[in-house]
Amino acid sequence: MITKVEAVDPYTVKFTLKEVNALFIQNMAMEYASIQSDEYAQQLLKAGKASDINQFPVGTGPFIFRSYYTKDATIRFDGNPGYWKSGAGKDLEADLLDHAGCRRARAEA
Repeated sequence: MITKVEAVDPYTVKFTLKEVNALFIQNMAMEYASIQSDEYAQQLLKAGKASDINQFPVGTGPFIFRSYYTKDATIRFDGNPGYWKSGAGKDLEADLLDHAGCRRARAEA
């Protein structure tokens, strides 16, 4: 699918595809396809902690990962004070509930 990936500048990545793929942009928006920091990945690999990239992510968006608790399936983010758009990132907490009945009960509580 992808023949080449280039870092054009610090904020731009260029993908060259083998063929036209209308769903490429949509697929890149999926969680599993996110672009990660090579520098951070190399640090984790060197430390023998590659799996930490999923537990301690880095990024430049409006939120900073705080914690994920598997016990209550809650993920928590803090607002990123360094985000370019002032006031965009407020603290955020989300419950990840698989069962529809649990989601409904939580929403009605």
